[in-house]
Order: sequence, then structure tokens, then C-alpha cells
Amino acid sequence: MAYRRFAALAVVLGLALAGCSGMQGSGMTPSAPGVPAQTDDAVPAAEPMNASPEAETPASEKPSEQPATASQPASAPAGKRRNPVNASAIDAVNALSAPLKTYNDETASEPGSDASRKDDIKPAVRSGKGNCHRGIEFYSPDKAGDANSSEKLDYYNPSCTQLARDAVRKWTAGSTAGTETVVKTITNYAQGSATPISVKTENTTFSSATFGAFGFPVVAKGYQRETSGQLSVGTRKNVLSDSESVMAASTTNVNSYCTDAAGYNALGIAKLQLTFGWQGGAFSGGTRTANADGSVTWAATHAGQTESAPIGGMSIATGTLNAACPITTPAYTLTGGTSKGNYSIPISVTYYHGIIRNLTVTGATLASGYTLNVKTNASKWPANQGFINGTVTSGTTTIAIFNVNAYGYGKLTVAATGNQFPIQDWNVIR
Repeated sequence: MAYRRFAALAVVLGLALAGCSGMQGSGMTPSAPGVPAQTDDAVPAAEPMNASPEAETPASEKPSEQPATASQPASAPAGKRRNPVNASAIDAVNALSAPLKTYNDETASEPGSDASRKDDIKPAVRSGKGNCHRGIEFYSPDKAGDANSSEKLDYYNPSCTQLARDAVRKWTAGSTAGTETVVKTITNYAQGSATPISVKTENTTFSSATFGAFGFPVVAKGYQRETSGQLSVGTRKNVLSDSESVMAASTTNVNSYCTDAAGYNALGIAKLQLTFGWQGGAFSGGTRTANADGSVTWAATHAGQTESAPIGGMSIATGTLNAACPITTPAYTLTGGTSKGNYSIPISVTYYHGIIRNLTVTGATLASGYTLNVKTNASKWPANQGFINGTVTSGTTTIAIFNVNAYGYGKLTVAATGNQFPIQDWNVIR
């Protein structure tokens, strides 16, 4: 099984990621994360010198199917589903997935998501010749030599011998000025394996944009972006998602933006006989801050709702794309589902070379009435499934916890039932 193979992911990722940023949901400006160490094969400053990567224990392939026990809190949502707490825990992960998928799409579409930025990456690497530097290789054109392309390889180790992720990006100028299409394929690997864990494909269209090196939009000039993506595990399309954003022009290092998005698990959760999805976004008030070290921090409060439907009963409807903020009518909505309720997630996430360095969510409210808190464990390596930790609570009672790495791969554990669900690309997939 793909998840069993993924247990090997808790090994050293050779990217020097450190530091954290403050929450911006209240409009506060984040502090720039610390600059990574400058030597090629140095241990990142965020990892203690005597630390060793911890092996991850995979979730059971067949979690217990017993109903919620008497220990289930009285405030658990009512419903006809067996194990309603399981469903609420999955909703929590989906609610967090909504903004993170948008930010992942956004960050992957910008300079600095590869190794083209003028921070601590050596000029030889920025030139696109594929030189290894602290676990990163960057090619432009890509390794296949395609025109208008780039390829970034992330490794588990600084010497670039254990491949973790291979992202190939190809861009094509549009027929009208300020437009461009980008196709990106992201292949994820377990350490020591040549068989992909998953493959994600993204199709992005830019408009009202100005383009610079490697076909990336110039953020300071502003742009409109729409992205359609799908995550495949094996030969199956597990997660489908769409998002749009409007980036305002700025003369400073801070841009304002707005977004909306929708997505769902196309295969559903067989043990619950349900498909889960989400829709919503940061309809206004979002900020993108370019930090001095080359990292980027996104912050906003994302509002939306989670939905469920019988397996096969959900889809994404596309309306009119937005050209300005605030967004009053989202371009992407779900059809065929039943609303589980609304969520509100104040979030701050910092990326460095396209990988999450710090993620903070404090006091998010979920459709179930529960509360979500998420934080980054700076003592863990980004590839470790203990790097990002989330807790779903009802008052002082823990409903569920989830632990994932910087790529959003890990597991969800429901306290009342003991059930465990694998998470891939920020979604519970089966």
C-alpha cells in the first residue's frame, strides 16, 4: 500500500528550514524566519546536532470499525453516520486542506518556489544547471531539455542522493498580452524507492500579469490566477481541487490578495461510505509578505464550509472568475453534497523554496463546533511526520490529532474510536 511505503518518509530532508513567523490574522507583520546555514552539507540550524530522524509508525491498514464508545464527548455532533466523530475529524483535515492547497498552488506559481531566487542558493544552482546544493537541484530547461521548462528536485539528504520530490514545470505564453498557461507535475517518493507515492498535476492560467525569468509572474505587478489540480495515488484520481486568486499590485514587500477554492476526495472513504469536500477561501484581507531571507509568508482568515455526499455524488461547479477583491461570488463551488457547517481558519504559513517552513493556526472554529490548533515542531526535520501537528478539541477534550510532514503526508488519529486514516497531500484519502 502507498501509505505503508510512506512510513519511510521520516528521514532527513536536506533543506535548511528554520524559524517561524507570527500570526497575521490580526494584521500583524510576521518576523522573517532565520537564514539557513550556508555550508553545503551542514545540519540545518533547526535540527539539534545530536538529533536523529524518527521512524514513523504507519496507521493500520484496517482501522477498527466499532461505533463511538461511551468515552465519546457529549458534544460530538449528532447524525445517522456510524462513527460521526470520525467524519468530523476528517472534516477538520479538509478544512485545513482548503487554504493550504491554495497556498501550495500559489507558491508553486511564483519565483522562489524553485531555486531561481537570489538568496542563499549558489549562482551555479540558480543558473539551472542541476548543481546539488543542500538537497536541491534545479534545471532550466528541465532534465528532458523541453523548451520553456524548469525542474526542481528536493532530496532527503544534502548530498542529493535520496530523491523526495520531482517537480517539472512547463509554461506557454498565451495568445493575448499578460496571459500564460503552466502545467506542473509533482512526483513524490518514499526514501529509497523509485516507485512514486503519488503524482499531482496542476494546470494554471495567469492573466493581467507581467512575466519575468523562467516564466514566473512578477508579483509586484499583480495578476489573476486559476489552478485546477488532481492528486493520483497509483492509477486512481483521489483528490480533485480548483482555486483562483487575485493578487493586487504593490510597491512594498507586502501584497494583498483574495482567493476562493473547492475540492473533494473523488474516491471517498470506503469505511464510512462517504465522500468529503470543502469550499471557501480568503475572500478579502489576505496578505503575502516577502521576507528578507527569500521566504514568503501568507496570512488570512479562511472562511468556508465542509460537505459530504455518498461516494460518487460530489463534483465541482465552475462559475465566473473574479478580477478584483473582495470576492462576493466564488468561482468554484461544490455540487451534490450536504453542508456539514461552516469553518473559520486564521492561518499563517511561511514557505522557503516552495516548502513549508512554518505553519500556525490558532483557535480555528470548525463545522462540528470543535476547535482546531496547528503548530510546527522546529525540532523535527521537515520530512518527519511530526513536523506539523494538529489537534481538534471540544473544550478541554481532545477529539483527534494529526501529524504530517511539510508535504502534508502523515496520519489522522481519532481519540474516541482509535481509528487512524492516512493523509496524503493534506487530504484523508481512504
